[in-house]
Amino acid sequence: MQKTPNLERLLELISREDVILFAGAGLSKYAGYPMGAQLQSIFYNSLSASAREYIEPTRSLADLTDDIFHLYQSNNQVIKILKDNYTKLPVSTFVHDIISSIPHFKTIITTNYDGLFEGAYKENGEVLYNNSHISLADPKKTHIYKIHGHLADSNSIIIRKTDYTNFFNPNSQNSIFWNAVKDKMASNCILFIGYSLEDANIDFIFTDILKQLGDNKKEVFFIAPSLTQPKKK
Repeated sequence: MQKTPNLERLLELISREDVILFAGAGLSKYAGYPMGAQLQSIFYNSLSASAREYIEPTRSLADLTDDIFHLYQSNNQVIKILKDNYTKLPVSTFVHDIISSIPHFKTIITTNYDGLFEGAYKENGEVLYNNSHISLADPKKTHIYKIHGHLADSNSIIIRKTDYTNFFNPNSQNSIFWNAVKDKMASNCILFIGYSLEDANIDFIFTDILKQLGDNKKEVFFIAPSLTQPKKK
């Protein structure tokens, strides 16, 4: 790989342990897990023919899962589909294994529901996804913030539009956890990887955090080899 000034700078910051990894669905694609658009199709195709009459296939993932919840007045269908797709064994783990071998990453933030990071870090990593985890976190371990929740705790899952609205509310019961995430992002450089900029909810997270940090934000790096030119602009 040819080193560019940006790459050299990124490697320098990683070596100084000044970079947190912010991982999206694209980082888990190689392991066989669906990305946003594919997951959206899975949810829609799971509906009966009669149910599809009430829900538009073009709805965003957040809106679609909200519609499914309101249709059945239950979150069970949504959680079942997530578990069916993200608790199955991965076809490979080599990327996450490589990441876990890099001791310079002390914090990982991910929107992914799969357990690839947990599997790679094993006892050297600690998963955090709610308020109670923050004060008890072991500082000697790599902290894995799962900001969309953990499938072992259905109540922690964030996927519906209503979930996002409630979670990111400043007065939300999740404010301690979310403030801890924002503090990490404010005090470290950020390496985004596995994002296509197609997810409006992720765009909301980026915009919210970067707007609050303003000109005082630290350096931000975005790795997306297949990003189109319009997206780059």
